[in-house]
Amino acid sequence: QNNNNNNTACTFFSKEHTSSYQKKGTEEEDSTITTDNNDNEEHELLHEALHTRDPNNHGRLPLHIAAATHMPHKRARLILSKLLTMNPKAARIADSNGHLPLTLAIRSGKRWEGCIQFLLEVEPRALCVRDHVTRMVPFMVAASAALSSSSSSSAISSQDTCTSLSLQQSSHGTLSSSQHKRMRRRGSKSISMDFDLEMERLEQLNVVYLLLKANPSACSMYIN
Repeated sequence: QNNNNNNTACTFFSKEHTSSYQKKGTEEEDSTITTDNNDNEEHELLHEALHTRDPNNHGRLPLHIAAATHMPHKRARLILSKLLTMNPKAARIADSNGHLPLTLAIRSGKRWEGCIQFLLEVEPRALCVRDHVTRMVPFMVAASAALSSSSSSSAISSQDTCTSLSLQQSSHGTLSSSQHKRMRRRGSKSISMDFDLEMERLEQLNVVYLLLKANPSACSMYIN
């Protein structure tokens, strides 16, 4: 009788264990299907977002927006790299103003390494495309941006001159001690801003040089 009870218990346990395992397996399959469906939906949404123009922002794609936005170099390099990897065709598409991502990136002061260089690797033909508005090829756009940066640097230098004159006045006792300290702090900030602008201008000149190096014939082709 004990053997029969044991056999009955084993049979019951086996059925319960099998049923539980099958139920768990079904739940895992359902969970996997749900996860796959969610992944597919997210992929479709991401794909749609990457290929959808913003009607309120010059008909730009995400790549245009990132290229035109001023941001730290490390962040710009990361974002542009991801966007170009996910949608490389966007590099050859102009916004509603006729600007390619390359032009927007140059105008916003993006560096060569990891930004301008990557855009050209994905779409090298952009190197010879005139901007729809300015009719300038990329190296001309870069030169114009560098010139604008130089003008800003000159304005900062003029402010530095005024600060220096004010400090000279303070040495003759025409300024109070608190005014003298404020002028000192203002002078330090101006020097820091001047240095940052100069580094930015050098980066832009480097872009001009590398664009010409990549396509030397651009100088003679578009001079007329």
